Amino acid sequence: NITATGVKFSYKYDWILERRANGLDYVKVTTHSLPFTVDRLYIHLDNLFNGDRLLGDNMNIFLNENWQEIMKDLGPAFSDSLGEVFKQTLTSMADLIPFQTLFPKD
Repeated sequence: NITATGVKFSYKYDWILERRANGLDYVKVTTHSLPFTVDRLYIHLDNLFNGDRLLGDNMNIFLNENWQEIMKDLGPAFSDSLGEVFKQTLTSMADLIPFQTLFPKD
């Protein structure tokens, strides 16, 4: 089990308008990022070291004492993966709905 508390993130993206054959403009994401911070990470892993409880408990203590280092290592991969999910969601919507419908001039 891995629990993060105080998570704050902001999805940032750049986009262009792409005119399609139907004469309407659609949003196309060109770059994106998902910077984030966490106040604390709690880790508890079971069945470590073939069930050796003493080693497993000590590993969990070590992981929780060093959660900031773990975030430095795993944070970029998490940010990239979740950012890609946001991009796919945004792209799915933008592929179906013209810009003019999303943001009418009136």
